[in-house]
Amino acid sequence: MSGQTIDGIGPRAVRSVLWMSSGSYAGFAVSFVAGVILARLLEPAHFGVVALAYAILALTNAFASWDLDAHVIASGEQDEKVIASTALAMKTMASGAVFLLDVVLALVIMPVYGRTVVLCLVALGFIRLAAAPFSIYKALLLKRFMMKQRAALLLISALAWASSAIGTALLGCGLWSLVIAQAAGALVGGTYVVLVQKPRYLPAWDRVAAKGLWDFGRRSFGSSLLKDILNHADDVVVGSLVSAGVLGLYSRSRRIAELLEVVVAPPIANTALPVFAVLRDRKEELSRSVELVLCMITRITVPFFVITGLLAPEIVGVIYGDKWLGVVPIYRALMLYGMLSPLLEICRHLVYAKGYPGLTLRIRLIQALFFLPGIGLFAYLWSVIGAAACIGVSVLIGTVLSFAAVSKLADIGTGRVILPPVLAGMTAAAMFFLLDFWLGPDCSRLLRLACLGVPAALAYGMGLWVIEGKWLMKNGRAAVADWRGRRP
Repeated sequence: MSGQTIDGIGPRAVRSVLWMSSGSYAGFAVSFVAGVILARLLEPAHFGVVALAYAILALTNAFASWDLDAHVIASGEQDEKVIASTALAMKTMASGAVFLLDVVLALVIMPVYGRTVVLCLVALGFIRLAAAPFSIYKALLLKRFMMKQRAALLLISALAWASSAIGTALLGCGLWSLVIAQAAGALVGGTYVVLVQKPRYLPAWDRVAAKGLWDFGRRSFGSSLLKDILNHADDVVVGSLVSAGVLGLYSRSRRIAELLEVVVAPPIANTALPVFAVLRDRKEELSRSVELVLCMITRITVPFFVITGLLAPEIVGVIYGDKWLGVVPIYRALMLYGMLSPLLEICRHLVYAKGYPGLTLRIRLIQALFFLPGIGLFAYLWSVIGAAACIGVSVLIGTVLSFAAVSKLADIGTGRVILPPVLAGMTAAAMFFLLDFWLGPDCSRLLRLACLGVPAALAYGMGLWVIEGKWLMKNGRAAVADWRGRRP
């Protein structure tokens, strides 16, 4: 990997990644602690009801989104005001129409899912409607590389969500504490993101800009719709086949599996889209940047899932309590999904930056051809474990196809991206099993976490250093130099 450096990303982007990471990690820490507290205050069934309502609502999300945010980020500076103002108008109108659709859908499904699920669906739909314009302002933060403000937004929203969720749960609001928290996070975060913007734009209409936004949204609509189906149809299927409590366990398992997709990938991916857009006509620099970003992600995701998968019973028991131990087998079945999803997100950003949203549509269509019939069959045969396995296979199909598509847009060394962390992960697993045999099954959970987790993590780091220590040093020095604003 000696031919690859951090030059392709550049100083500004590196600082942006670090700012975004700090905001994501701080927000994640707040949300994680709040989630642990809520898991002990509430029952799995509470989370299951809200997860089902949110999943049904998400199936209409593509009609409200149209990927207008991505078009705003990728637009030129001279067109910012016209495109952003028109996007605000289109987003508001689309979200209003979709909310009416949500209300009709809620009335239709009430006999099947019951009054509580329907009320949750309508409440969450109204929150989405109220927060719709804020997403355009969030896109402007990314476009303008206002990453300090973006980091603050993540933290402020998390604090608002956590404080309202815990407070209302302590007051005995049950599952409604989760809905109230969504409203609080959206309101506080949306207010902040508007206040920090200069200049601010109001909704307006420009026929040429609207046509451009419509064309972009029309081309990416199918892909966005398939993305929402692939991400949330499993909750609908599982929620239709099992109890709310089992769906709550499944939902918690998926949230844990998505930790890195939510925490690690967004700071990198949200910075990558504007960077890739700038470099889209400079293939050599673009290739170095894309490969480096993919390498960064795999070197984080592989050890995380190897170690947490092996120690899942201890981690879940210590953090969430014994009533959540049903999460363990589901989480292990979701590990493949968790490892590959961040890579798919980066590939999607590259495809959008190059102006080929149709590629993403074709890949998701192929995934859907397997996923839609498979999720029902797998869930029927093997319940939640089958649903989790189906998601993993679907993401594997998408990853293979995405890497094949990306290789035509940029020169990516797939072996350099995947092999070193996989080999180092095998070293960590070998260390775990060796120590586990020596330690025995009678130790306490905390002792097993310390005696097995720490050596496994060290074994991964040592294995990775042996395989590519020179590359790590080279790019580490370059990152430090970029952070300081100078070249090495």
